Amino acid sequence: MDISHAPTAPKADPVTKILIWIAAVVEETLRRCPPADWSSVRAVALIMICTWLYQTALFCLISHLSLSCRGKSAPSWCWPRCSLRPLFC
Repeated sequence: MDISHAPTAPKADPVTKILIWIAAVVEETLRRCPPADWSSVRAVALIMICTWLYQTALFCLISHLSLSCRGKSAPSWCWPRCSLRPLFC
């Protein structure tokens, strides 16, 4: 099956290029794919971003809880003399 003469999709916009990079897909190969594959790549990249955000929040919460003094929600060295400290204590 020769796909060298297959029509190619137009170039991706900058946001889609970032999502393609996150999903680790080759853009030249993706251009020869149907539009459903483009949406699948975007969905995979967004799942990866959401997973990264979830893990970051979870690790921050665990570190704050494990390093904090009893009865406090954050370690004393995190926000010394910061205006945000009353929101977390």
